[in-house]
Amino acid sequence: MPRFKARAAVIEALQKKGLHRGARNYRMRLPLCSRSKDVVEKMIKPQWYVNCESMGMEALNAAMDGKLEVIPKQYAAEWRRWLESIHDWCISRQLWWGHRIPAWYVTLEDDELKKLGSYNDHWIVARDEKRLLLRLPKDLLGINLRCAKIPTCLTRGFLLTSFHYQSWDCQTRQMIQRHFIQLPFLKLGMTFCFSGLLGW
Repeated sequence: MPRFKARAAVIEALQKKGLHRGARNYRMRLPLCSRSKDVVEKMIKPQWYVNCESMGMEALNAAMDGKLEVIPKQYAAEWRRWLESIHDWCISRQLWWGHRIPAWYVTLEDDELKKLGSYNDHWIVARDEKRLLLRLPKDLLGINLRCAKIPTCLTRGFLLTSFHYQSWDCQTRQMIQRHFIQLPFLKLGMTFCFSGLLGW
């Protein structure tokens, strides 16, 4: 059902059940497509997050213990404030280019809901289809199912850190770790340092 007709249908259903509490005009900024002039609205999509609590505490403790020095010093307070109230990092973006998240959604034949992301326990993380089949639960083997790789890409900040580093071969990782990762001094811009805060 088109969205505008769906809204009218929802109001009508609420009125029939006696749950409609009224309507009033509300001024808002309405974004329009530059080409079609259609109303642009956000669509809720499944997102992927990294739990940053433990790594945030490590970074905070390193600065508090003197193992990590923030230069210029006036940003040390910002470092502490940000890490003390750190939140999960959304690493997914709805783009048509870039590195896709290596996650698959399994739809079973007897699933009542067929929409992508309807069931949280239907996700399997695997680099390719071969590894996907190896990670399928044993109780799903022999059952009619469909696996779809999600059309979601990783963020730039995540790509610039762990993803590329972990995807390199062992020899390259050792070289990077020996010559670059463990340097006593690391220069970072504010955008990269606080990428989660700035919505990277």
